[in-house]
Parts: sequence; C-alpha cells; structure tokens
Amino acid sequence: MASCEMCGASGQMFVTMIEGAKLSVCGKCSSLGKVLKEVAPPVAPQKKKQVSSAKPIAQARIIQVIVGDCANRIRQAREKSGLSQKEFAMKLSERESMIQHLENGQTKPAVDMARKLERLLNIKLIEEMKEEVPQDDEEEKAPSSGVLTLGDVIKIRKR
Repeated sequence: MASCEMCGASGQMFVTMIEGAKLSVCGKCSSLGKVLKEVAPPVAPQKKKQVSSAKPIAQARIIQVIVGDCANRIRQAREKSGLSQKEFAMKLSERESMIQHLENGQTKPAVDMARKLERLLNIKLIEEMKEEVPQDDEEEKAPSSGVLTLGDVIKIRKR
C-alpha cells in the first residue's frame, strides 16, 4: 500500500498541491494544501504463473569453422593449378609470406580470407556447425547495440 510522502502514514491517499508541489499525502497531511483528487487504492498485483524449473530451452546457432587440414588443401590445390606461391599471392592480392604461412600451417586464414581462397582454388575450407546456446548465456551477453553500460561491465568482470 502507498504511504504519505510527508509523514509516511499509510491509508487513503490524496493528490494535494502543497506549496506549489503535487504530493500524494494522507488525509491528515492533505489539510496542509489544496486537495486535487483522491487516489484509488492500489490493486494487489496478481501472482504470475511459475514456469517449471526444467532446463532452459537451448537455441541452436550456426557457426563457421575453418577445417583442420586447410594448409594441405591450400597447397595441393595451388600446386594442382600450376601456380607458384608468388603468382598465387599476386592473384590473391596478398604477400607471398602470407601464402607461405598458410601452407605451412603457421597461420589459419580468417573466414573472409578462406572464402577468397575457396573461390580462387575451388576447394572447401569453411564448415558450418550448429552450436547449442542455453538461453541463460544469451542474457549475460553485452547488448547488441554495441554500447556497454556500467552494468554490462560488472557482469563481464564477474565471469
């Protein structure tokens, strides 16, 4: 139940203009100003139905993964096409050292680079996998707007 904004008493409330301010006050305090209207007593909130405490429903999302043997696939496809590393690098608009790193397995290509390699060499480097994400994890993520609030930072630090 609401309480008086002046004395803290509970009971019937009145919106009253007291010294230029609208306040929700009890009957006793309403005599200190001009009563504008009577406030209807608040309706008790209804209890919400409880949802079973079963595990939250997991949602599947598709993620793209670079295959494990991408270095061998890239080297074999390049050699099959008859290109040297230097020629291949020029076709990709990349440095020759980058091609060497990719073929030696020192570097895995980023997804956009893997797509470029797939188109040029006509090979498959990206696999799509389904990953199940519980709903609880999604609530803890930063907002999709990209703007972090102080509350988001606190949640991130707790992890």
